[in-house]
Amino acid sequence: MWFSIFLGWAIKRIVFSFGGVGTYRRALPFFLGMIFGQFLAGSLWSLIGVLTDRNMYTLFP
Repeated sequence: MWFSIFLGWAIKRIVFSFGGVGTYRRALPFFLGMIFGQFLAGSLWSLIGVLTDRNMYTLFP
């Protein structure tokens, strides 16, 4: 989990350094989509796990 946080921070820093605030604002929907996609994938795997009575997805291993 910490690597994901670090990676997000590093990419944000690079975007700010090279592109400025305008580039950051244009890239924001992409990053929000990545967060939503991770949430959606985890939710679907959890639902599949409930239906099949198996542990399919764990947030913290």
